[in-house]
Amino acid sequence: MFAQYLGARFGSDFFKREIKTDTVGITSVESALQTFDPRLTFAKFFSEWRLTNYINDDAVVGGKYSYKNKNLSFRFAPELTLDLHALNDSAQLLTASVPTFSAKAVSFNVEGNRVTLDMSVTDPSRDMVVTYFEQRKDNTFRDGQFSMENGKAAIRTDKNTVGIIALLSNASSKIINTTFTIAPKARGIEPMITFIEPVFLHPTLEQNAILIMGEDFDPKAALYVNGKPQTFIYQDDAKLITNVSTLDKTIEVKVVNPDGAKGVFIWQNPLGGNVLAVKSAPNFSTLGPGSLVSAANDYRIYLYNNGYLRHIVNQKIFSLYDHLKTASVDVINSQDLAALPVSTLIRASGDTKVYEVLSNGKKRWIKTAQDFIARGFDWNAVFEVNNKELNFYPTAS
Repeated sequence: MFAQYLGARFGSDFFKREIKTDTVGITSVESALQTFDPRLTFAKFFSEWRLTNYINDDAVVGGKYSYKNKNLSFRFAPELTLDLHALNDSAQLLTASVPTFSAKAVSFNVEGNRVTLDMSVTDPSRDMVVTYFEQRKDNTFRDGQFSMENGKAAIRTDKNTVGIIALLSNASSKIINTTFTIAPKARGIEPMITFIEPVFLHPTLEQNAILIMGEDFDPKAALYVNGKPQTFIYQDDAKLITNVSTLDKTIEVKVVNPDGAKGVFIWQNPLGGNVLAVKSAPNFSTLGPGSLVSAANDYRIYLYNNGYLRHIVNQKIFSLYDHLKTASVDVINSQDLAALPVSTLIRASGDTKVYEVLSNGKKRWIKTAQDFIARGFDWNAVFEVNNKELNFYPTAS
């Protein structure tokens, strides 16, 4: 079943890559997984596979939790179902023995309650992972994952959450005897921080900044970064931008609403504390191939080549190239930047296959030159990327 899921997720290429590794067993599987996604460990993938046995639906989350084999249409029922209305804010202690390479799943009926599900285990391990699957009122779905290496994790719901399946997996060769504590806490209008990434504001501030995404940010909310109060460069109920003097390796961000409700997020800088230097440039005519460019007071950064721009859509992409970790960013006139077309076309170095990066972050292969030309694309708009970046984008179905 595990091999079936590997094939469903990555195709036959996975097994070819695994054979080429100079390792065996779990290590070889993890090495092959990380050629598709450098962030994916064996324990995390194992947890996603175990959750698939409870979801097994190719119509949700892009088919991530499905076997795609019509002969494998089964779906397990969670070992336990809890109604959060009945818990009355009291903690639920689940004492469980999680066998080797196994998992336990719990289903929560939420029905729009704003709660935080605080989870802790008595025997923390990097091989223990919580993966969860959330159903929303608009019949959409989303998922998330936490390593239990530090023994704690939290799942937070909002007014649009209908239900959640949370799975605790053990991807080790030893039995883990643990107490899995689930404590629901009513949140009221507590702000929720869901995502943080660095952005770069030039040239007047000459500082780095962070973009904070979430919900229920009050217009009069206070913001703290590593315990220090911050001012807002931009603010609405779901997005905050504030400048910071340095991007430390670890940043604690806290948003506090006027009623005292707060949201806290610990962000690990993917660049390990490195920051991009900023310099000014008069206009794009002075730029060479491969230059990083941005407009003044615009957090987006682009790669320039052959008269085209390519938006660096995710901060993690910088970490995939050694030369980009410390590269400088040229600031050009916003009108000049707007005059340049933005390309979404990429190909791996040494490969002729051209892909289009879609708005959902996935890539789609343009199979023939005829299709390429028929869609009005320009060959000069194709940017060359390394295999790590190519594999960073999941393949669209």
